[in-house]
Amino acid sequence: MFLRLANLIFLHLTEMLIVSGSHKISVDGLRVGILSEKSNHPLISRVEEALMLIRQHDPFRYHKIKRDIGKIWIVTTLGSPANGDFTAALHRCRLKESFVRSASLEQIASTIVHEATHAHPCLRKINSSDATRYRIEGICMRQELAFAQTLPDGQALCALLEKNLVRDPMIWSDDAMARAFIATNIADWQGMGTPPWLMRIVQAAVRWRIRIWLRRNKQD
Repeated sequence: MFLRLANLIFLHLTEMLIVSGSHKISVDGLRVGILSEKSNHPLISRVEEALMLIRQHDPFRYHKIKRDIGKIWIVTTLGSPANGDFTAALHRCRLKESFVRSASLEQIASTIVHEATHAHPCLRKINSSDATRYRIEGICMRQELAFAQTLPDGQALCALLEKNLVRDPMIWSDDAMARAFIATNIADWQGMGTPPWLMRIVQAAVRWRIRIWLRRNKQD
């Protein structure tokens, strides 16, 4: 209990620092930002365009995004192999910077729809575990697919999402997720030019964090 409270306080303090140092805009009341001093950042514009794509073709899901997500932040790394994530405690969706830079507007919009589904009040009540994670991700991917089907040129995106829906459920297991988290964290730090001595510390810290996460999931 104490560790969870401390983690929550740390999350909010860190979030305040990040938001205060970020360039941000408001899109229909939804804050979109990136940790940068550069105004009119092109990646923010891409997220704004993706949101407008949702508003134009799927007003129903756009309304849910505005209702369930407080802000969308573009970050250098998520610490996971995903292109986006949602943190319920912060009412915040994050998108990976490299993904926003290289993906199509349709893919960015689809990822926002996916994370907004995680943000739905009903799904927030379900603990993510070996037993539930595959079903939760399936719900989110089906919402992506429903959105993609509203797009005039959404055939390729639909095909990709349909392929993802029939992937092996074991990719969502705790052990598979832990391996993916470790590999992605290490690759991200190496990509930032981290010196070898610091990489050893990073690897130990990442593996320790994953062990705590696995232990907590088994207790829950």
